[in-house]
Amino acid sequence: MKTKFISISLIFLLGYLFCPQPAIAVPSSSKALPYVTACIEEMNNKTGRKEPKPRLSVNETARTNLQVAVRQAEDQEAEKQKIAQVISSVIGWAKDKNLDLFFSSIAQDGDFISVTPGNRVIKRFEDVKQNVPFWMSPDFKYVRHELKDLEIKFARCGEVAWFYCVLDDINTYKGEPASWENTRWTGVVEKRDGRWVVVQQHFSFASDR
Repeated sequence: MKTKFISISLIFLLGYLFCPQPAIAVPSSSKALPYVTACIEEMNNKTGRKEPKPRLSVNETARTNLQVAVRQAEDQEAEKQKIAQVISSVIGWAKDKNLDLFFSSIAQDGDFISVTPGNRVIKRFEDVKQNVPFWMSPDFKYVRHELKDLEIKFARCGEVAWFYCVLDDINTYKGEPASWENTRWTGVVEKRDGRWVVVQQHFSFASDR
């Protein structure tokens, strides 16, 4: 009987050493079960062998991918709202003549470019300041502004985006209209230090106006 017990144990141990499976299934009816199980556990501990982690099913994988896609879409939509607010502030600052709001909405360096009707091009932030006396004059009065058909698209990096809209910028100067209506406005925004700023912009009127 003792010889039979030892033979069964050796068979299971040899199977464990030479078979590729990570663990051995021992029939519950085997009298060698307690001994063999203890040997396997001890050898697993010594060699560092572990049971493989269960793989996600196809449905679980699809559900996880969907959750990630939804979360990314929500994050991007939140960023679009921030960008829209920045774009609006480039014009809307004039309502309260809040220069800090305006300056914080554009790139304050040599990267800034603004092209306006009349072949006027501003190529850096310092040139923007030349217009401040006109805008801050009590003769210049903001009436309202509206961004229509605003579209925002992200670059693959997620730190750069471009936009398009139709702008109504309604103002008066010395009581006379000084407005841009149905103005095509395109531009590029970049996320710097966690904030979106307009780096380049171009205003134009349709030739059939």
